[in-house]
Amino acid sequence: MEDKNRIPNKGINWFPGHMAQALNSISKVLPTIDAIITIADGRAPISSINPYLQTIVQNKTQILIFSKKDLTDLNAFSNFKNLFPQYQKILFANLTNQKEIKYLLQEIQTIETKKTEKYKRYNLKTPPLRAMVVGIPNVGKSTFINLLSGKKKASVGNLPGWTRSQQLIRVNDKLELLDTPGILPSNYEDKSCALHLAWLGSMKQEILPVDYLCDTLADFVSSKYMNYITNRYDIRTYNSSQEFFNELALKRGFKLPGEVLDIDRAKKMFLKEFQQGILGKVIVDEPKKI
Repeated sequence: MEDKNRIPNKGINWFPGHMAQALNSISKVLPTIDAIITIADGRAPISSINPYLQTIVQNKTQILIFSKKDLTDLNAFSNFKNLFPQYQKILFANLTNQKEIKYLLQEIQTIETKKTEKYKRYNLKTPPLRAMVVGIPNVGKSTFINLLSGKKKASVGNLPGWTRSQQLIRVNDKLELLDTPGILPSNYEDKSCALHLAWLGSMKQEILPVDYLCDTLADFVSSKYMNYITNRYDIRTYNSSQEFFNELALKRGFKLPGEVLDIDRAKKMFLKEFQQGILGKVIVDEPKKI
């Protein structure tokens, strides 16, 4: 019998070459940057932050924005709020909500850096805050930048060490942003982080067998959010993920020729509805320091 507590290890590489190149580019650009804005998924407040980025930020001012507020179990987040002391501000937002984007803009523009303090000390006009936006794939970085800049993506020119694709985007006379590619850690010491990101769709699901992915997700939801299962599927209890997916396929009428239950279809539907927040708001991580 497969041990669900042991994540399959097939030597799968989720760190393509372009990610290594992106990390190198970020390191070269950092001297020109005033602040780092990290976008993370509120549903995975530990797993969706790349710890390696902390080793290259050079004591820059840091802002942490948790996206997908509308899908996040904010009550459970209270257990995490003291785990991010390196960030000057921690904000939550639904990046598809224009009012919340406006709120983020106001909060970011109030950030003080060493450069702004110096200009104010000498009564000089403060130049725009120059912030780099970082994060793993699929957490909403591009959405954040597009909405903040009004989808203009107006370049304000190249800087030494930048590639052509690394151009500042002027939001207004107080803020300039640099987008960066989504970068995953080259290796997760805690393999459960990779599993959690795959549950949420932030990492390619192909890195893990779909059966393992769905079975472990069913076990997680039953242990933390069983009321979601009951409310959505009218399934009140089950002793194993196999029993759950059999019951789900039966209730949804998912059948193959010969009246055989289509378990694969049931698993894919369950995974999709979990990722879309149809089941309910969640947090998949356990509180621990990064």
